[in-house]
Amino acid sequence: MPVFLYLLLAHFLIDWCWQTQFIAENKHKMWIIMFSHVAAWTLGICAVLAYFGLFAWWKLIFLAIVHWCEDLWKAERVARINKEGISNIYFQLSGFHVEKFEIWKHKYFSKLLLVDQSIHLIQLGVCLI
Repeated sequence: MPVFLYLLLAHFLIDWCWQTQFIAENKHKMWIIMFSHVAAWTLGICAVLAYFGLFAWWKLIFLAIVHWCEDLWKAERVARINKEGISNIYFQLSGFHVEKFEIWKHKYFSKLLLVDQSIHLIQLGVCLI
């Protein structure tokens, strides 16, 4: 399996599966939460790079700084969407029934997610240099 697929798997596990709802909702509010998330992701990616003999200190720094800036950018925009009245689990009265509305259904969230994941994929690609 190519190295990039291992990096992609590590990215998916750490950035998606192991990021709890609490982390996702609060990482822009408390630096320690953002730090722990970015550190876990960066170290996980660096572990894969080290396994294949591709680790370099500049990659660790590059991964951490870009991930921090990008996640902060996205988290602040998600928080702005939430301020408009759409939270991660939001119940909206629609006629006589209650309808569950989730943030991923918001018109801008898919664009934020596309930018977010594109930046992460570019990061992984740069680390193969």
